[in-house]
Amino acid sequence: MKQITKKLGVMTLALGMTVPALADVTLGVINVESVREKSSALKGFMEQMETARSKMQKNISEKEKKLAAEYESLSKSQSKLSEDAFNKKRAELEKKQDALRAEVMKKQELLRASYQKGMQEFNGAFQSSLKSVQEKENIDTLLPTQATLAVNTKRVPDLTDKVVSSLNASKGAISVDVKSLS
Repeated sequence: MKQITKKLGVMTLALGMTVPALADVTLGVINVESVREKSSALKGFMEQMETARSKMQKNISEKEKKLAAEYESLSKSQSKLSEDAFNKKRAELEKKQDALRAEVMKKQELLRASYQKGMQEFNGAFQSSLKSVQEKENIDTLLPTQATLAVNTKRVPDLTDKVVSSLNASKGAISVDVKSLS
């Protein structure tokens, strides 16, 4: 018991607070992972991102197969073509391959940028909902927790469900510009 009291004293000195000041702080907990899992806006956004990624991958795969078929056709016709004609067609295919690589890099960058933009939008709405619930519940300090961490919620309220409700009510959807990704 002395060790606990001593550690509490050290913590209060480190925080610059006195023990009575700590008693005046109202704590709450929130499971951020659970908020993300239950957010309808984030779920919808992640589904849109996966759909866009799948369409993009399918489109690129089709172009790669077409290019591979053109290379195979060129290889088969090599004996029928002059060396100059063969080299010219091979150079054309190499240009197509370079263009496809550039397209892949551009689309990957667009996908990454769309993801970042959507997550920023979600995080802004999350912070706003968090602040709103914290103010309504008169909570001074929120502590992050995990579902596996046992917390006595009679003494420290868990605001996770209230934040999810506020977030779902305030942020209907996060949109992705899918056209630029296909």
